[in-house]
Parts: sequence; structure tokens; C-alpha cells
Amino acid sequence: MDQPRQPESTGRRSGFLWRAVKLLFEGGAVILLMVLAAGVGGYFALRLSARSSGEVTVPDLTGMTVLEAGEKLTVLGLRIEVQGERHDRLVAKDLVLGQEPHAGVSTRAGRTIRVVRSLGEARVDVPDLTGRPVREARLEAQRVGLRVGAVTHVAWSRPPDRVIAQQPPAGSPRTAGDPVDLLVSSGRRARMYVMPDLVGSTAEESAALLERAGIRVASARSAERTPGGSPGLVLAQNPAAGGPVRERQVVSLAVSQ
Repeated sequence: MDQPRQPESTGRRSGFLWRAVKLLFEGGAVILLMVLAAGVGGYFALRLSARSSGEVTVPDLTGMTVLEAGEKLTVLGLRIEVQGERHDRLVAKDLVLGQEPHAGVSTRAGRTIRVVRSLGEARVDVPDLTGRPVREARLEAQRVGLRVGAVTHVAWSRPPDRVIAQQPPAGSPRTAGDPVDLLVSSGRRARMYVMPDLVGSTAEESAALLERAGIRVASARSAERTPGGSPGLVLAQNPAAGGPVRERQVVSLAVSQ
């Protein structure tokens, strides 16, 4: 028995629909590619236009490494040049700490942006200031980039105005501008004595006794001879006996004629 045949019109319709879908798909892909190509082309066109027009806004380069700053400038059609280096307490070593022109300035494409690279904190070794007069120690600290901080005076066996100790100690690494504290001698503390009773002693014996203790004697004042008295005896003294007297103090004696 013959099989029934599908109507010819149905097959033709199905083939037509398949070709239409295929054309739509291919056309959409082509349109999508055209849009993408237009976008990429527009991006490069804008970059080329910006370069050719010559107007570029200088970016902020501070805090970047020189390599990072150079890459950023290259994208904008600018160049970089390290103009100098200097120490800076706040900006780490090898980072940009200054630029010319400044960020935000409009400039022409192809221009060179000059930058200053940080050397970081300046480090110096603390000099040995002990044994020096305070003024000399201050000048030496300034010479190496430091400064004298607190100065404390104490009685000491060394001559006055001499540095006894320092903080930080000699050889310590420090940042430029840091202080060095000094302990300074004000000389040996004067000894204190109880003034002896010298009345009735000879002026010569009294002077020798006082001078051995480091007490100075003023020129003896002459006094009237007392009846029956011998010349050269101490008749009065200042300070009085029993009072305090310190080393290097000057005392006076009244001596009979």
C-alpha cells in the first residue's frame, strides 16, 4: 500500500522558517560585532583625540613609586623625569613626594612631569658629647643634624659646665632633628662646716686652719690692743663661732695690734 505523502507546501514552509531564523541569528551576531568594534574604536579614537588635541589633566603622583607614576603618565601621553631626591620624615623611601606641574593642572600631551623622589628619614649617628662644654656640645649636635634637648645640671667632681652623660648614647642611630639630652656638671658641691671659735688664737694659726678646709680669709682687720693683750690675736670673727660656713666662703677676722 502506498504511504501517504506530506504535502509539499508544508515542507517548503518549514525550510523557509529555518532559513529565516538562521539569517536573524547571523545578522544579530554581525550587529553585535559591529557594536563592539565601534566601542573599541571609539575608545582608541578618544585617546588619540586627547593626545592630538594636546589637553591632558596632570594626575596626582605623590605616594606612588617612580615606576607606577611613569606607567600612569604613559597612558596619558606624558613623560616622567626624576628631578631630585631629598629626605622626608613622612614619605617612605623611593616614593614620589613632589611633582611639577601639580596635580589637576591642564597641560599638553607629550610634556615631561618632573618629580622629586623621597630618600626617607635622614638617619645620623649620635656623636660623643661627654667631656665637652655645653656650647661646644650644642654646636657639634647641630653640625650632624641633631639638637640639644633637656640640659640638667648636677653637682659633680668635674669642672662646671662640662657634659657628664648624654641620652641617647654616642653611636646610636637617630633621625635628623631628634634631641640629645645632656647631664652637665655644675662643679663639686661645696662642703659645709661649723665655724670654729677662733677668738684668742693667733691670726696665723686661725688662717692656716681655715685655709686647710678650703675657706678663704679676708685681710685681717686691725683692732685696738686690749690691756694686757698680745698682738696678733683674734679678737672677733665673722661668721660667729658655731654658725655654718661653706667651702670657698670668705670669712673675716679682727686681730689685735
